[in-house]
Amino acid sequence: MQIAGFIFTVSELEGYRFIETVFPAEFDRDRLWAAASSYPTLWDESRPTVTLNDIRLMPEMDDEARRVLRWVLQQNQIRARLLATSWVTGDNQVARQQIESVLTSVGRPVTTVFNTRAEALTHLRGAIREWQD
Repeated sequence: MQIAGFIFTVSELEGYRFIETVFPAEFDRDRLWAAASSYPTLWDESRPTVTLNDIRLMPEMDDEARRVLRWVLQQNQIRARLLATSWVTGDNQVARQQIESVLTSVGRPVTTVFNTRAEALTHLRGAIREWQD
């Protein structure tokens, strides 16, 4: 599903629900809240879920974009079956600094931010193993 340039994919990872979001290279300010409010429709509250957010192309966030992202993160925190989240920044140091700032502002650890998709998936698989134990 694609909304306002965000690409949302729902699949499975190690038998668990896996939601992957690819952030666009530009934010459509007029549709940013529409994308955010559509995100919860991807959830199945009864299934344990892991998420991966690819922000390698993410532009600099303005105050509104930060508000929207904080709202999404707060919605995720109330979902009892969210096992783990990861963020992929690649070489985009601006994206890394911004996401670490937003994560900190909502009380989330910055240890979920990775340079590569492979590192992020390793983190998610580790969270799944912990959940299973």
